[in-house]
Amino acid sequence: MARALENQNFQILSLLQPLLLILWYTFEILQLDSTFLNEDVSDWKSSDKYLAAITNIESLNAINDGAERGVKLSSDFLSASKSEGYYQDVLQVVGQDRRRQSNLRKRKQTSE
Repeated sequence: MARALENQNFQILSLLQPLLLILWYTFEILQLDSTFLNEDVSDWKSSDKYLAAITNIESLNAINDGAERGVKLSSDFLSASKSEGYYQDVLQVVGQDRRRQSNLRKRKQTSE
């Protein structure tokens, strides 16, 4: 029984370790005071350090770089294309290239 409990604790710790590391890096990068984490959770809402950390984290802008780059590329392309025929030609070339090269991301993952 003790062995099973020890194994279960190890599994829980192995799942939490990456999250704790991300939390630690977040506090380090943002230079947040993490001493409120030692206090009881019910006391956090009255802690100045907790409130300062929440304020700093909520003021961050979330950015989806991949989506923003795609929108920018599309808008640049659309403004550069002179006609609908040119646009359709480019779409055909892109489609042919994708069929020819299949999915490079999947190919890269399977080769490792």
